[in-house]
Amino acid sequence: MKKLLCVGVGQLNRRVGNIALENQCDVVGIRRSSPDPALGFPQLSLNVSENEWPDVEAETIVVALSAGERSIEAYRNTYVNSINQLSVSLKNWKVLPKRIVVVSSSRVYGENKGEWINDDLPPQTADDYGKILLEMETLVKNLPVPTIIVRLSGIYAPGRDWLKRMALKSDSSIELENSWTNRIHIDDAANAIWHVLNLNTPQPSYIVSDIKPVHKIEMYNYFRDQQGIVELKDRTELIAGKRLSPSRLLSEGFKWQYPDAFSGGYQN
Repeated sequence: MKKLLCVGVGQLNRRVGNIALENQCDVVGIRRSSPDPALGFPQLSLNVSENEWPDVEAETIVVALSAGERSIEAYRNTYVNSINQLSVSLKNWKVLPKRIVVVSSSRVYGENKGEWINDDLPPQTADDYGKILLEMETLVKNLPVPTIIVRLSGIYAPGRDWLKRMALKSDSSIELENSWTNRIHIDDAANAIWHVLNLNTPQPSYIVSDIKPVHKIEMYNYFRDQQGIVELKDRTELIAGKRLSPSRLLSEGFKWQYPDAFSGGYQN
C-alpha cells in the first residue's frame, strides 16, 4: 500500500493513520475542522456530506465518520449523505482506489434476547438509527470499487469510558436490569482495520469486537471493585442484549491486544 486516505480523523482514524505511517505509507486526512499539525500527516478541511470528495490518488480509503449529535437528521447527513457524495465523486476521479473500508456499527443487529451474532448472520434491526446505518451499508456495497464494511461494537479508550462512569454513579440500593455488552479497545479496532486493509482476499464485512461478551453488571462491578464501592445486584434473568462473535477475524488469525474487557484496556 502506497497511499491511504483517512476520511474522518477522530481517535480511530488517527490510530489507523499512524499505523500506516509506521508501515511507510503516505497518509492524507479529511476532516470537518481545521487541520491538526500534531497528527503527523496532512489534512484537508472539508464537510464530506455536502461537498465533492477530492481525488488525492489514494490506493486505499478508510471512512470513519461520527455524527455531531444523536438525531435522525444528523445520522442521515453524516452517514448516508457522505457516501452519496463519495459515489458521485468517484465518477470524476482519475484514479479509483483499490479498496475502501467503511466503519459501521453492531447497532445494525437488532437482536436483544442474548442471541449469538456472527459474521454470517445478515443484519436486521427495527432501530431507526440502525436502519440509517444499514442504508449507508447498502450504498457502500453499490460503490464501483471493492469495499469492506467493519461493524464495531462499543469502543473504549482513554477518555472514552462512558461505561465506567455509569458504573461508578449507579445507585447500589436499586437492583438493575442486566444485559450483555460487547466491547472493543480502540487500539484493537484500528489494528483490525489495518488487518483487513492488507488482506489479499478480504470478506465483504467484519464484526470488530473483542472475543468475550460480558454481563453489564459484571462490568459495572469490575469498576466498582477497583474503587472499593459496594457491588450492584441485578433484578432480572439475563436475557437482554446480544453476544457478538468476530468469527471472520478469528478465522484469519487476528490477534487482540485486549481480548476481553478485563485484559487491562481500561487502564491503557
